[in-house]
Amino acid sequence: MRLLLLCAGMLLLFGCSSNDTPEAASASGPQVANEFQRFAPRYPVEEARAGREGCATVRYLLTPSLLVEQVEVLDATSRHFANESAAVVPRWNWQSLGADRVAEPTWFETRFEFCLETGRGNCSPEQLQQRTTCRGDDVVSSVGYRVR
Repeated sequence: MRLLLLCAGMLLLFGCSSNDTPEAASASGPQVANEFQRFAPRYPVEEARAGREGCATVRYLLTPSLLVEQVEVLDATSRHFANESAAVVPRWNWQSLGADRVAEPTWFETRFEFCLETGRGNCSPEQLQQRTTCRGDDVVSSVGYRVR
């Protein structure tokens, strides 16, 4: 699985580029994504049991009809974090943005931070924003608790 993710990442980095694909969202990307209520992905039970924290960055294409047509994992510290992150984006209520908000297909990137709460403030938005394992400034956090 890691080899597959590595190959996919290499393809994204070194693959041929095309001028007919929409560019990644600039500063307007996070602004649009923050205009409605987003919910965090489920914290993977496997990772909570193991006491692991991590992240995933996903890239997704939002169409003018406010449908998510493609979700690609760009970075992830585990396949469980990648799967949960990729699964949550299409379930967000994009329709609440309004029909005129996205004029053309637009790529967005969101970083998902998975943090196990210890009661010491380690999962605060400020602490999560400082993490740099996965790329991205648009951060959604999933706070979990260790499962025994």
